[in-house]
Amino acid sequence: MRREVGTARQEPGGQERRAHPSRDGGQPRAARPDQEQEPDDPGLAECVELDRVRALGILRRAAVLRVGRRPAVAAETEQRMLLPLAWQFTVKYALDRILAGLALFLLSPLLAIFGLAVLVSMERPVFFRQVRVGRDGRSFEMLKFRSMRPSTAPGATLHVVSPDVLGPGGEEGAEDRRTRVGSFLRRSSLDELPQLINVLRGDMSLVGPRPERPEYVSEFQQTVYRYGDRHRVKAGITGWAQVHGLRGKTSLADRAEWDNTYIENFSLWLDLKVSLMTVAAVFGAYDTVE
Repeated sequence: MRREVGTARQEPGGQERRAHPSRDGGQPRAARPDQEQEPDDPGLAECVELDRVRALGILRRAAVLRVGRRPAVAAETEQRMLLPLAWQFTVKYALDRILAGLALFLLSPLLAIFGLAVLVSMERPVFFRQVRVGRDGRSFEMLKFRSMRPSTAPGATLHVVSPDVLGPGGEEGAEDRRTRVGSFLRRSSLDELPQLINVLRGDMSLVGPRPERPEYVSEFQQTVYRYGDRHRVKAGITGWAQVHGLRGKTSLADRAEWDNTYIENFSLWLDLKVSLMTVAAVFGAYDTVE
């Protein structure tokens, strides 16, 4: 029979004996208000402790970011919220590589002809390589067919065009160094075809915001609203802004707005639509170049 604290118990011989009370004067011990109750289940206690550790880890990794002109405090969870439908982008990037490999195979005769034309008109190298900024601010070498002869003029000082007005666009300089082959390639945007190699490598996507040079990006992120948000996804060969005429020396604010609209309303159907609009634009031959 279980002994009750503070109750009487019959002893042999008929004598009644009181049970020893608790040290708190016979009253059961109560938990202090400021003392946290520990879960009875060891497994539950382990889960609670794990949640504490995770919460502390997220708080430690919180960073103060500067987006455009406004500062914002963002943790990892908040950064994930900036990229809606992340699983669809995973599917998109996988499809990008498959389609880029297929396109390179099917277009290889055309690429060989363009490469040979560049080689004959300007000798080596066939490709123009330039450092650009892609997803999460990572730099990579973007490829194009060469379209201009080397400049004989001294190097020009970097001049950032006002981001409230126009983007930098192509830089031919005072002298027109484009060859006939180069003029055709740039006017038709076929000089961008080697970027399929960038897509196959994983540096770029078929559709996305166009990448810019690092020296311009550092300036635009401080002056153009939400310009840095464009780097949430991989840069593209073509983009939502470009098929709406925002190429070359056009408004940077408008480009950023169109690019972020694409990211936040992304779907595979939208990618297909941009691709079809790009093909139509190439056959229409853009008059402006990047």
